[in-house]
Amino acid sequence: MRKTRLWRLMALTMALLLASAPAQAVFSPQGADMLRRWQEGEPLALTLGTDLAAWSELPDDDIPAVAAWLSKLSLRLHAASGAAQNWNMSLAHDGQDVLRVSSEQREDDLTLAVSPPATAYTGTVNRDPLSLLLGEDAPTSDWAALTGLADRLQGALPALWEALAADGEHSQKRQTIRNVGTAVSRIEYTLSAEQWNALWPQAAPALTMGDASPIGDFIRSLRFTGDGSLRRLLDKDGRDMALRFAGQIMAGDMTERHITLLVGQQPGAGLYLNLKAPETDGSNTLEIALTAALAEKPGLRTLSADWTMTRRQDGPRHTQQGALTLRSRDENQGEAWSGRLRVTDRPLVGKASRYTLTPTLTIAQGQAKGTLHVKQETGGKTALDISLTLNAAPAPLPAIPTPQRSFDLRDTANMQASAAQQTWSMTLLNALRGLLMKLPEPQRLLLIHLMGRDLRTQDIHAPDSPNANNHYLVTTEEETL
Repeated sequence: MRKTRLWRLMALTMALLLASAPAQAVFSPQGADMLRRWQEGEPLALTLGTDLAAWSELPDDDIPAVAAWLSKLSLRLHAASGAAQNWNMSLAHDGQDVLRVSSEQREDDLTLAVSPPATAYTGTVNRDPLSLLLGEDAPTSDWAALTGLADRLQGALPALWEALAADGEHSQKRQTIRNVGTAVSRIEYTLSAEQWNALWPQAAPALTMGDASPIGDFIRSLRFTGDGSLRRLLDKDGRDMALRFAGQIMAGDMTERHITLLVGQQPGAGLYLNLKAPETDGSNTLEIALTAALAEKPGLRTLSADWTMTRRQDGPRHTQQGALTLRSRDENQGEAWSGRLRVTDRPLVGKASRYTLTPTLTIAQGQAKGTLHVKQETGGKTALDISLTLNAAPAPLPAIPTPQRSFDLRDTANMQASAAQQTWSMTLLNALRGLLMKLPEPQRLLLIHLMGRDLRTQDIHAPDSPNANNHYLVTTEEETL
């Protein structure tokens, strides 16, 4: 499992656990206040630093030099809330900017400014310049859109119930759901594939709330291939506390699955999700089980969760298990976070890895600062041991520098796309070269070798080079791990 996928899953998990406004307010009053101020228009800046203790890819003798180089590296992110895509990212080494990327939206125009040298790439909201330059969808924070998802769905579901009203069957049956409570009655809607497919174009917009992310696209792409049953589980006051769906569905990848999904929530208290999705024509399957609870005592809130994900693909099984305990304690200097998130990943092939994240964070007067210790163990041995320092505080967005060169990517004919991509690539390459040149030569060559090897595993090869004496260069010939 690639590390980027793991980070996304961890972030997604946190977003799900704190998906509702009541949960945010209960667990972290000061954090909820920071979020509220940001949502009301106060720009926020996050600064990240690193402290490397161990990395199995490096010989022990090289760790001090690389650690000293990383300790001078900092990443600073500015973001403004709202629909406008206004943000700024700067990468600095020893206090000097190496790369700066800014995004600014004015009506439908979206401008990406990159420096040095100051270059502007202008697209539109629908033709995101970053995506055009990367040649693929730009990295997004789709998981962040899940924050508040439960609250948005609560507001959207009445329209769905109204559309299904004629097909509902009421019964007085009890069902207990872990960390959510006991439902005392239910309403069940059973429709044919044709009925669901006729209803879905009207129901999907209510569920996605106009979300244009891949999550929204996935929901809108669903097609029903068999009868489906949707069950509402209600509490003693007749309020929805859980939903259960069972039926055959085909998603965007054209794979037909028999879906059994049970999801329930107790606002500010608990969450439960269980998904079983075997393919209808084979042994491949996907199963996810997640449960979380939020407990409160005077001056102390505790968020606990555990989950399991199992994916079987053509025989081999990929399993991931996670457990989280996160505490928020009121102290004289503010609100202190502590706890641990542990994820064990057993891939389809290769050795199992265990990732442990330990946060130590203080939030006070609209600012947050602390550390996040990250440790990866693979095959029972330490593969990575690093601490991230972080500081989040209100700060205005920096002004975008006057561009020395501009590219107009709004033209659907992409007349300037090729030159823009070449300029973008050279800017990134120059920034990377400048950073690497700050390393002592032995460690610099070693990192270049490691980066080349990582690219090679993705079937991206370095061009042939006449310099056969450079044993760190990864080429298409005589490649070894």
